[in-house]
Amino acid sequence: MALLFFIFAGVLLIAGCLELFGIMPKTFQNISPGQPFFLALSLITGGSLLLPMGYYNIRKLLGKANEYFEIRKLPGWGVLFITIIWFLIVLSGDWLVNLGATWGWLVELPIYLLAVSIPIYMFLQIGLRGIPLGSKLRSWSIFGLGLVLGPILILISEITIVILSVFAGIIYFTNNPTLNQELLAFSNQLSSINTINQVQELLTPYLTNPWVIVIVLSFVSAIVPMFEEFLKPAGIWFAVNKKMLPRDGFAMGILSGAGYALFETLNTAGNVGDGWGMLLLGRAGTDLLHIFNTGLMGWALVSAWNLKGGLKLLGIYFLTITIHGLWNGFSVTVGFSSLINEFDIKNSWLGGLSVVGVIGLAFLSVLMLITLCVMNHKMQYVPVDKSQIEV
Repeated sequence: MALLFFIFAGVLLIAGCLELFGIMPKTFQNISPGQPFFLALSLITGGSLLLPMGYYNIRKLLGKANEYFEIRKLPGWGVLFITIIWFLIVLSGDWLVNLGATWGWLVELPIYLLAVSIPIYMFLQIGLRGIPLGSKLRSWSIFGLGLVLGPILILISEITIVILSVFAGIIYFTNNPTLNQELLAFSNQLSSINTINQVQELLTPYLTNPWVIVIVLSFVSAIVPMFEEFLKPAGIWFAVNKKMLPRDGFAMGILSGAGYALFETLNTAGNVGDGWGMLLLGRAGTDLLHIFNTGLMGWALVSAWNLKGGLKLLGIYFLTITIHGLWNGFSVTVGFSSLINEFDIKNSWLGGLSVVGVIGLAFLSVLMLITLCVMNHKMQYVPVDKSQIEV
């Protein structure tokens, strides 16, 4: 898998260089010339982080002893210092993006990687400090599965949902001729649009239609979280065994969630443009969401497996769906409100909801961070015999 990442990264680098020097015409005229390089950097980062998993699996096949894995604990001042540095990195990156310099993306590449990875590392510090992590093989494998397996399974499930929704929509519109005619008229209007005012006029009835908002919220706040929270800890489903403690499941969940968060943020934050700084700030909160929820699910999975806590697992699963659903709902609210303000739509009840969305996201972030600290405190400093490392 790491090799595939590197191959695709190489293709993107070659294509980016050919486009940059005018040897090959640009594939998409409206994207930054640095976009292929951002995508290549994401693939190289992902591929590099998969290498330790392969290395320690080879060591196991060769019969070599497992090595104990631990994350060095940062002092309080270190956490504060790195957090401040991260804010400065995000601000400088946003300034460079807004500056619009032709070759600015060359400087933005390392800034982008640091801005994406630092929050995930800090949440790993908060969630895993003082907790025995077992072998390097298990830790890197769980992280790697979160980085690759979880996103693949979730992508397949979401594509399946979209296809089924399209088929259901086709059947519904086929049996409702009036709606079918309205859809055809909408398609014709969409194809003849030439100005932003025409876009505003066409989309305003839909942006202010409560049913459209209900449908969007139902998808992103209910259906998506149901699949994501079940599939994100996919690696833990395969790794759990009777020798594990709930603490081990919590640690594995955090590692798996960190892998998934890194994959998602690398692919989202690479869309360099206006508002990049705010995007990264928001993505840091989403990273925390994935790490926190998957940590909870890992803890509940091992509890259910070893302590017959099936009801606890079901309860935690619905709790993570609720948290994820609220997060997505608040995010959609902010997004709809931004569109309303951008299109200057008057007298819309959505116009003022961005404040509610931002407050909701901030509240959830603080709540998850505090809970992560409390759970870590309850699970850390348990004695571990390093000579009996679990694979």
